[in-house]
Amino acid sequence: MAGHRAWGTTPDQLKEWQRHQAIDHWTQIQNDLPFFREWLKGLVQAELLNGRTTHKGIAMSSLPGSTRVRAAAEDIWTFAKAAEASRDFSALFKDQWIVGLSSGTTGQPSLFLTTPQEHSFYLGTLFSKVPQLRPGRSQKIAFVLRAFSKLYEPSALSRLDLRFFDLYAPAEQWIQELNSWEPDVVIAPASVLLYLAAEESLWRKNLRAVISVAEVLEPEKHSHLQRVLGVDVGEVYQAMEGFLGHRCSEGEFHLNEDLIRFEYQTIQSNVARLLVTDLYRNIQPLYRYELGDLVRLKGGSCSCGQPTQRIHEVLGRQGDVYYGPTGPIFPDQVYRLMSVQFEGLEDFSWKWTIDSKGRLTKIDILVTSTLKDFSRVSESLKVLLKEWGLPDGIPLHVKGAFHRQPGPTKQRRVQVHPET
Repeated sequence: MAGHRAWGTTPDQLKEWQRHQAIDHWTQIQNDLPFFREWLKGLVQAELLNGRTTHKGIAMSSLPGSTRVRAAAEDIWTFAKAAEASRDFSALFKDQWIVGLSSGTTGQPSLFLTTPQEHSFYLGTLFSKVPQLRPGRSQKIAFVLRAFSKLYEPSALSRLDLRFFDLYAPAEQWIQELNSWEPDVVIAPASVLLYLAAEESLWRKNLRAVISVAEVLEPEKHSHLQRVLGVDVGEVYQAMEGFLGHRCSEGEFHLNEDLIRFEYQTIQSNVARLLVTDLYRNIQPLYRYELGDLVRLKGGSCSCGQPTQRIHEVLGRQGDVYYGPTGPIFPDQVYRLMSVQFEGLEDFSWKWTIDSKGRLTKIDILVTSTLKDFSRVSESLKVLLKEWGLPDGIPLHVKGAFHRQPGPTKQRRVQVHPET
């Protein structure tokens, strides 16, 4: 990866460097990979970044022609599924490829392919960007995740002791193991960190920081973790599609525009849908890939000195947005509504149900809070939903005693479901 000075100190300098890097990289990809040779056919260099968009379905159906792995797609899938079933992620496919399987937030499985060499680049970048992970002292880092591939093995970071705690195991088991190990840093999905924060146990004894990954961590929950745990709370925006963003030393959320070329498709005001194009990834590169995530963009510059685009937050998946009569209702709007209406809100699940024409048929809410009587809140919610332009008479069901157990399924508090 080019150093900070190579890609400049201003957004304009970064964009110009990014354009040259992307054209150079994709000229080589176009020459080498059969799928992209056809996909980008007819585009001269100046047009190379304006080709047709891709998405997860295309990326998976084009295997192996969109990657440098020379094997039948069926064999790659079989290898990945066998690792998932055995919970042993140590082996390399054909002794050279790291293969990971992601269920994603949509439930549509996808494969992640890389090499030990590319993984070393990724790992070095991760540890250099995330303040809580910067080398300089020995530390025990716990990864509480659904899978732990060779991608995270610290081959060049001997001062670090990394250990995997499997979310597919019973919670009592991995919490007990975490207590015995007493980590310095815990990396886990937001829902797991919030669950652990309620555990008054030994895992906190040597704790210096926690880092949220894989799920949206709302600003209020970020503050809650800092207050309850009394340690630094970092965030990494990461998916099968790559290392997308991080919080800097000033606590600002940056997209990693030095690794990925982002395109911002405006949805509403400063809300954008992301397209990503790899600038470095060589084994399984992504081109104008429809990520499906929505972010709230933040203007201005950061005192940390990075000229990369900042965001207020990741709002969630585009598929979790309900498009009402007066416009889209984003997951963060629902979260803020719930925070105001429910005293002592701990957790909730909100499900929009729509018919085949996209019309709302009902709303189901499960909630855990200190509030006992939901009748007044239900009436208040109906009034507020009407202000959002929703029609009268939509069934609204609110139930309490909702308890989300930590596990391998990614948390999505707000979801849109088709009527069954």
